[in-house]
Amino acid sequence: MDELLNSLITPSQEQLQEAKIAIEEFRQKNQQEQHNPNMAAAAIVPLPDSEHEIVLPHRTSIGQAARGEQPAPLTSSDGDSIAASGIRSLGELFASRTDPDIALELQSIEDFELQNPYQPNPPAKVVPLPSSKGNYESTVKLHHLCDQRGVRPEFTYNEPSAFRFSAKVEIGSLSFQTPNSFPTKKQAKDAACSLALSEPSNLDAVAGVKRKAPLVADVGPEVDRSEDWISILHDYAQRKKVAFAEYHESMSENPPFRFGCTVNISGGPAEPFGQDLGPFNSKQAARTSAAKEAVLWLRAQGVLRAAPSKRARPEFQDVVNKSLQEVDSAPLPVRVHHLVAALGFSQPRFDCRLSKTKLGDVQVGVPIYDAAVFFDERDVVREPRLAGPIGRVEQVHGQKKAKEACYEQLLITLQQIQSSRGG
Repeated sequence: MDELLNSLITPSQEQLQEAKIAIEEFRQKNQQEQHNPNMAAAAIVPLPDSEHEIVLPHRTSIGQAARGEQPAPLTSSDGDSIAASGIRSLGELFASRTDPDIALELQSIEDFELQNPYQPNPPAKVVPLPSSKGNYESTVKLHHLCDQRGVRPEFTYNEPSAFRFSAKVEIGSLSFQTPNSFPTKKQAKDAACSLALSEPSNLDAVAGVKRKAPLVADVGPEVDRSEDWISILHDYAQRKKVAFAEYHESMSENPPFRFGCTVNISGGPAEPFGQDLGPFNSKQAARTSAAKEAVLWLRAQGVLRAAPSKRARPEFQDVVNKSLQEVDSAPLPVRVHHLVAALGFSQPRFDCRLSKTKLGDVQVGVPIYDAAVFFDERDVVREPRLAGPIGRVEQVHGQKKAKEACYEQLLITLQQIQSSRGG
C-alpha cells in the first residue's frame, strides 16, 4: 500500500511542507477524537527522502486533509464500520484476517454449510414423445379396398405447426381431411384412412368408385437378342482402334412413353442407324435395335466376320456311351481310368510295395510286390463294394506285373458295378 501511494503521489518539497502543516493542524483539531470508536482508520505513509511519517486517513486525499474535511469511515464488505471493531490502521485490518484475537465476527465454512444446507435442483421433468409405432390397420384396409377396385389413393400432408401434421386422402372425387394434427405423418395418414372407413356411407362410396380403365399394354416391337449387338459393336471399335459408337436417344413427350435411338460408327454412312422416334418401350431395346443394324451393315461390308454357328450340346449319356466304346481297345490302365470317371467316382489311390516274403522265395535280381487300390471314403459311402483294398494281389514278381494284375481285378469289380446299374 505504501509503495502504491509513493508511486501515485510525487509532490514537490513545498507541497510536502504545506501538507505536513495541514495534517498537523488536522491532528491537533481532532486529538480529542483519537479514542472515539467511530474514528476512521489511518494509513501511515512515509514521506519521500524523509525519516518522518505522516498519518493519512484512509479514503482521504491530501487536499481533503488540507481543507479539514472529515474522512469517510472505512467499512467492511457487509457495510459495518471497521473502526467499530477496534481496528485503527490497515495493518490491523490485514492482521484481523489471520489473528483470532482481533474481534472480527467471521463465519466459518462449516457453520455456513449447516445454516445453508445443499439442496440440489429437482430433476428436469421428462416428457416422453408419443410412440410412432403402430399397426396402422386403417391404412392397410383402405389400400386393400382400393386395390380391389383398381384405384389408387392420393395422400397430401400439411404442417400447421412445428412437428405436427395433418393429412388428406383423395380417392377419385372423394376427399377426407383429418380435423386434428398428429406428431408423425404416418399417424396422420392412418387417421385420414380411418376417417374414410369410419362410416358405412363412406365405405360404400369408396367401394363404389369406378375402376380405372386399364392402360394400353406397353408392349413394343420384339427385339432380336440372339447376339449381344452392343458388345459386338464395342469390341469392333476396340480391335480396330477407332472411335466408339455414338448413341443418341429420344423419348416421346406424352404417355405411353416410347423411345428411339440412333447410332453413328466410325467409317459408316452419314445416315445413322436406328430410329429417332422409335416405337420401343425402353431405352435398352431402342439401343439394341440400333446396334444390330450397325453390326449387320459392318458384316455386309466384310469388315466384321459373322457370328460362329452354335452346335447343339450332346446329352450326357451319349457322351458316356461314346467314351466307353472308345476305351474298349485302350490299354488296361486307361480303360480303368475312364470307367472310374464314367461311374462318377474319384480316381483311386494305387498302393504297390515290396512283399514281406522269405529270402528263398525271391528270384535272383527280381523283387516281389504286393499291390492294391483304395477309393476315397465319399465313394465308399456311395458304393460299399469299393470299401477296403480293391484288386489286391500278392507276391508278384516285378512292379509292372503287380500293377497289371491289380488293374485286372479292379476292372472286374468296376464292370460288376456298371452291370448292376444297368449299363
